[in-house]
Amino acid sequence: MMSQMLQPTSYTASLAKSLTIDEMRALHRQALTEAEAKKTELKLVLASRYRELVGSSDEVLDMQRDAKKTRRTYLKYSWAGGGID
Repeated sequence: MMSQMLQPTSYTASLAKSLTIDEMRALHRQALTEAEAKKTELKLVLASRYRELVGSSDEVLDMQRDAKKTRRTYLKYSWAGGGID
């Protein structure tokens, strides 16, 4: 399969006929630059979302700890006849 050549689309065929080699190289460099910029942008977005997720996870763990502490306090006072009901 790798030995088969890809068939050019009408767009790529028309580009090949209308652009000089230097223009094609410039277009290629521009495409690579834009792709690299998008890659960097995606990395930044993913890093931001990851930090948000970690922050949310920390908040959930804090809430779990608080709930356990509240439950222990409630049980302590309810068994001691503290009248919490």
